[in-house]
Amino acid sequence: MLAPTHDNEIQAPVQEVDLNDAVWNEVVATKLPEDLEEQARQHKAWSRKRGVSSVSDLLRALLVYACCQYSFRELGMWAVLKGIGSLSERAWRKRLEQSQLWIAWLLSELLGVHQRPDWLPEGVGRVRIVDATRWKTPAGTGDDVRLHQSYDLATGKMDQVQLTNRYHAESLSHFTLAEGDLMVTDAGYPVPSSVEVTLQNKSQLLQRTTASHLHMEDEHGQTIVLKEQVKGQRSDSLKQLKGWIRLPKSGERTQVRLLCYRLPEEQAKKARDRKAARLRKKHGRKYNQELVWWASWVLLVTTTDEAVWSGQDLVYLYRARWQIELLFKRIKQCLHLHRLVLKDWGRVSCVLHLNLIAWWLQEQEAEFLRGLLTQVLSPTQEQIKQVWEPEECEEEPEESQWVFSSWTVAHFCCEEIRTMLRGAWTRRRKQECAPALLRYVLSRKRKRGHRESEQRAWLETKYCQMGGQSVA
Repeated sequence: MLAPTHDNEIQAPVQEVDLNDAVWNEVVATKLPEDLEEQARQHKAWSRKRGVSSVSDLLRALLVYACCQYSFRELGMWAVLKGIGSLSERAWRKRLEQSQLWIAWLLSELLGVHQRPDWLPEGVGRVRIVDATRWKTPAGTGDDVRLHQSYDLATGKMDQVQLTNRYHAESLSHFTLAEGDLMVTDAGYPVPSSVEVTLQNKSQLLQRTTASHLHMEDEHGQTIVLKEQVKGQRSDSLKQLKGWIRLPKSGERTQVRLLCYRLPEEQAKKARDRKAARLRKKHGRKYNQELVWWASWVLLVTTTDEAVWSGQDLVYLYRARWQIELLFKRIKQCLHLHRLVLKDWGRVSCVLHLNLIAWWLQEQEAEFLRGLLTQVLSPTQEQIKQVWEPEECEEEPEESQWVFSSWTVAHFCCEEIRTMLRGAWTRRRKQECAPALLRYVLSRKRKRGHRESEQRAWLETKYCQMGGQSVA
């Protein structure tokens, strides 16, 4: 008689109704793509029902593995208790590896790369903040996995994502740019290539730069010495310059605006002290004093129309670039992604994609919660003085209003998503599933023996001997 090649263990009866299961089924029906199963088959993530009854159950199990940071053994126990299936650790690992392309497709579909908000007027582009963050893998350099992300400032949601290794630098070429979009980047992006990419896609650019990395020419092709243009500018003032930048691929020149904003004296002194401390730590006492002087300045390169975006508006808008840094911090803190415990690139990318899907679900719940508890937000825009404007007495600020805490909402909604995915079960359910759970908690026999088991057995024998002596 042939021996069975697969685990045909009879499953325990399905547990009583869990409200989290109903919520998950509603998410699958209303928020996920309708062709979820069809795409799973096309991407080789789902071929036939073996161990797992449906595609939605497979997706839920993978999300639990990534978001709850389970091991494959713990995932197997969870699947048994939820009535999803009784698969071995190796089988779950294989399911994860086969689902990499499907999960990447699902994330891109949810983000809606080519969609724009309905309330946005025709001909007006979005304001998108672009930056990258990184993770460390075991025995890595600390810059092993990079997440390039675009953040829609108006909606407060992530827009596009791209995962690469450390050999892919920050660049706008990682993203799909739409006509009219205003891309806001920091000084880590090269100015000439960023200008060229935005011009090719008929979008606009607002990018911070440094004096040492910026090469700008006048109309005659002569290099503009920037320090000579701004060294007499007073603090807390803005000056605009126009010049030409040579594009790296085409070799042509294009005109840009350079916004030179000098920080207020108190902020400028703190910035110079921080810069000097970093330079002393890296180079010792002999360092370039020119870099310390430029720490008092914010230099912004832009290709926007001056009639639409004034210099004051752009400087004020660039202050919002910090929102994407806060987004990275919220993602890592709320999803517990401070470091990665995996080394295989395929598995790492799949786990990060699953966590970003969970973050997308969190954004939907946060938007719903904001609709219920929203407060009127009226930020006061500080006016930046032009270089020709006289100084005026500052008016007393108005009484501060209550603001909506994005951190509290993100923490609460992430826990809500984890609770929905994980679900719950009773002691009765564990009793019913005890035979199936046994395979996940037993370990193989060891040559050295298991200290804890041996010491417990010895102590029980000792207690029995002591009890017998007391009776005698």
